[in-house]
Amino acid sequence: MQIKTKFDIGDAVYLLDGYKIRHANIVGVFFQQIGEAPCSIQYKFAVFPTRKESEVFKTKEELIKHISK
Repeated sequence: MQIKTKFDIGDAVYLLDGYKIRHANIVGVFFQQIGEAPCSIQYKFAVFPTRKESEVFKTKEELIKHISK
């Protein structure tokens, strides 16, 4: 089995913290695979709570575009 993630440990990414956009480095990657269900991927940060892959963005512009939908 091969698990592909959007980001790696050490990558700098953007996330939403309440109503503020924050820049943080990923310090850990967690995944969960149960049977044939899609794999659940989460990223750990030193200061912020763990976030789902869908809540983490490479650029501030990608994050703004996502929340503008």
